[in-house]
Amino acid sequence: MSAPMIVNVRNFDVNRLTFVVGPKKAGRMPSISMKYDGQAFNLRFPNKMSVRMFSRTDDKTGNTTYTLSTNMKGCDPYARERAPGATDIEVLYNTIVFDLKEKILSVAEEKSKEWFGKKRERAGLLDAFKDMYRVSADRIDGEYVPNGKYPPSMSLKLPVYDNKVSTDVINESGNPVYLTPDTLGKVFENNVEVNMVASPSLYIIAGGSFGITWRLNYAQVFQRSRLTAASVFTTEEETSEEAQTTEAAEEDSVRPSTPVEAAPAPTLSAPARKKRAAAGQS
Repeated sequence: MSAPMIVNVRNFDVNRLTFVVGPKKAGRMPSISMKYDGQAFNLRFPNKMSVRMFSRTDDKTGNTTYTLSTNMKGCDPYARERAPGATDIEVLYNTIVFDLKEKILSVAEEKSKEWFGKKRERAGLLDAFKDMYRVSADRIDGEYVPNGKYPPSMSLKLPVYDNKVSTDVINESGNPVYLTPDTLGKVFENNVEVNMVASPSLYIIAGGSFGITWRLNYAQVFQRSRLTAASVFTTEEETSEEAQTTEAAEEDSVRPSTPVEAAPAPTLSAPARKKRAAAGQS
């Protein structure tokens, strides 16, 4: 099997995407592979995106999942308007928030019988689709209401299986970085800048919800040499709010039924009490 191709976000064209439905299995939703020019692919994100790492441990099973969150600075904090597309970040924002979502919804409507086993209309699909981004929000009467405080953000899963980290990481000098679950928080410290290459996985769950998760496969980390006033005074408030919004989004999602061209995703059990922690926070 050939290695997946890597597509720079600047060159990414949703019209070159195809979706291949796998063989049906009794009692399971079909697997759907995303291809770019007929090949498995990874997306190269804009250089030196600032990230934060979050971990979530299920009290019932003891399983811990790890997620990197990165925001799309300079873009509409409510994710309602397209960006001019002048910067790589704006191109990523337009791709994630508008273009890729529209492509998936259009194909899902056209092939709804293959994907879901029945004909589904656009309105229902839109309601069932899990967005690939989040906006900052306040919790009011049990509902999350967008507040426009921070740019839209998106999450990438760090693949950790059997206590091993599968992401291939190098430092700014190009030297390999050995990762374990215990060192993830030190390598991906708050606001560290990272070059990232990730693969998308399309999932469908039995209730009819569907969406995409991103798996971080390759990274180059540029460790911060010193603290700055901006990081000191913005990290605590923004991280706290982002963790709250992230938890709300993840509570509403499940493990992809069949990850695309990737190792199996960690199993998420039925909702139980969760403990969340942001790397570098006490």
